[in-house]
Amino acid sequence: MAGTLTLFVIGVGLSILAGLLLRPKGGGGNLGEDTPTTLATRGSYVPLLIGKRKIGHVFGWAGFRRSIQRSSGGGKKGGGGSQTVWFESGWHLLCAGAATGLYEIRANNKVIWSGTMTSDTTPSGTTTTIANVGSFTIFWGELDQQPYDLLVQGTGIRSGWPGLCYIYWRDYELGGSPTWPTLEYTVKALCLSQTLEDSNREITDGTSEGFNPAHLAFVLLRGGFPYGAGLALDDIDETTIESFGELMESEHLPMHLLGESGVAVSELMQSLLADAGAFLVQHDNRLLVEAMRAPTENTPFLIDDVITPPDAERQVWRGHKATNRLIFSFLNEIENYRSFDIQSQDAADLEARNASVPEEIQMGFITHPVVAKQVANRREQENLSQTIAVRFTVLRGAALLRAGKIFRHSFGQMRVLSAKPVHDSPRVEIEAIVDVYSVPSIEDVQDTPLATVLFDVENDLAFSFFQLPPEDTTSVAIVVFRIPAHSEIRSGSIYGSIDAGTNFRFIGQQVAGAGGGQIESAIGASTDDIIVTGPIFEDANGLLDFVASDLTGDDAGWQAGTQVALINEEVFYVKSVSVQSETSWVASTAKSLTDFVIPLVSNGFRYECTTAGTTDTVEPIWPRKVGDTVTDGTAVWTCAGRRYQLNDMIRARKGTTAAAHAINDWVYLIAQDSLQPITDPLVAAGNTLCIKSVPETNNEIADISTITQVCKLLDSVDGSTLLATDTGDIIVTHLGEKIAIS
Repeated sequence: MAGTLTLFVIGVGLSILAGLLLRPKGGGGNLGEDTPTTLATRGSYVPLLIGKRKIGHVFGWAGFRRSIQRSSGGGKKGGGGSQTVWFESGWHLLCAGAATGLYEIRANNKVIWSGTMTSDTTPSGTTTTIANVGSFTIFWGELDQQPYDLLVQGTGIRSGWPGLCYIYWRDYELGGSPTWPTLEYTVKALCLSQTLEDSNREITDGTSEGFNPAHLAFVLLRGGFPYGAGLALDDIDETTIESFGELMESEHLPMHLLGESGVAVSELMQSLLADAGAFLVQHDNRLLVEAMRAPTENTPFLIDDVITPPDAERQVWRGHKATNRLIFSFLNEIENYRSFDIQSQDAADLEARNASVPEEIQMGFITHPVVAKQVANRREQENLSQTIAVRFTVLRGAALLRAGKIFRHSFGQMRVLSAKPVHDSPRVEIEAIVDVYSVPSIEDVQDTPLATVLFDVENDLAFSFFQLPPEDTTSVAIVVFRIPAHSEIRSGSIYGSIDAGTNFRFIGQQVAGAGGGQIESAIGASTDDIIVTGPIFEDANGLLDFVASDLTGDDAGWQAGTQVALINEEVFYVKSVSVQSETSWVASTAKSLTDFVIPLVSNGFRYECTTAGTTDTVEPIWPRKVGDTVTDGTAVWTCAGRRYQLNDMIRARKGTTAAAHAINDWVYLIAQDSLQPITDPLVAAGNTLCIKSVPETNNEIADISTITQVCKLLDSVDGSTLLATDTGDIIVTHLGEKIAIS
């Protein structure tokens, strides 16, 4: 057929761009004497985006590097000190345009800018400044966008880069090392206009929104480079794709397309149709879309007269070990596009075989948990239904059956998977399966995945704060450590008071939560400067894996405080945490009170036996919230956090002093870059500041009156104060430097 569906890669102007990316890395600006910034290599791909997603970038150029000496306050014996601060400009290629909205920028997963910037309110060429970061100029990717003089000056190429959405950073503040952080952008790009008229291009119900899968499919089929295969309109059956669009709108299945790393259009189409539940088939030299849904009208019966030799050939569809547990994964837009799972299982099959045969399925176009649940409920039928495949050779009217169509037979209601004409014959060979939509729904599906259960807002399990030392700030500032109650707490608003808690007002936010719990062994004040083997603690909310980093092999990052822990008033730099071993769940086994197990497929939690008994023959669906319970045979398990041990803790950082810490004291663990410094008129030297951390979900805000305040006296940041040890033979400066008294 004309315009055959072919593979294509997503890129922009590679013949021009490749030459640019291979320029000497010192060209187009002074990069200094340090290692040049790592740029994209020849053949790198720019993402294709239709919808709203968090994306990375292709680093096209960097230059104009410079450094300054910035005063860091008092040094040894009261003398002045300074540090080198690096700045650099850079060209970040975001996606094939035209983009229409920018909503968030993160550096090493820390939000450095958020808001709603659109191509209407902020046209291409507009510059935005972020305090203590730099300024960026955005170009949305219009076909008529003009060259940007600073980029032309740096690259030596005078081009407006039509069709390419990009950001030019000017004087990005890199800090003490000339190394760029990992930057991520939440961006929205429109779906191209189509000739489809019977359905809306965008789908929204006020909660979830995105683009109609039929319109996305039409772009992939009809769109020219870099959007799609560029098929002629005569090669596509508009009637079936119009009907498909109406169905997607009625079922409310908004989707977002993101093509990365040179993905082929055929792979994108396959993923889209799998999530939407449809076939793309060729019939009479045209491509048709056939939705796979329960029949709404009478279906034809395939009689023996239209079946020719050879006889129908039956085979087990999925072989000896069919899947009986499904794990649907998707990127959850509500949780900053973190990967979340929805699990389903066939308990009857698990019980019969006493073995789990899992299969993981990626839902690449779904980003909202409610939509993900809807799609998972439909797709579980396709994967869990133990069915057969049948091959028929048919003629006459039966030869008109095509993929996706259904018919009845003595084997049951069947759905056609493929139809292949027999050479030099009016016969057609069709392969069909027992229709999964005629199979009863699985009744024992796990309906409470972490991603979709709407937990109530709860107060933070614990929170505290400490004052930043002078080397980290030019004014009085605090950072707040908070351990949220569960995964759906999206942020914490910080309220302050200086009148002993009589009146509170908003002073800032700490979006990222810390991991941690209560330590099981004490820490003495006189232990070594580095505690090699630290205390063990139970993860209080099951989220430690999301915040902990393993800095083994990265001594520079460890010693620079990439990962910090707070216990009472002492700050530690922590290299890593190690999980403590636990016994895996076993079927038909007697369990006693206080026994612990972990699931056969680890989920970050462990489970305590709180009612003694014998486990079932089938593994239970484990809850994922600390304190929730599940019955397993005659035993009952209560969800608890895994136990971890702190490793290689450098003591007394950030101007704090080594102190004694008792059993059950809270430890907070978080990446230093995730902490958000708070300055406010209430945050002033000499004030006794009381704070409350008020957590929020997408639906609720906690009641501030139920939260217990934490109060501390704030010091000056002039750096003149020196701290002495009890023995008087050592002076410790605010920088943590030790000076012996002669």
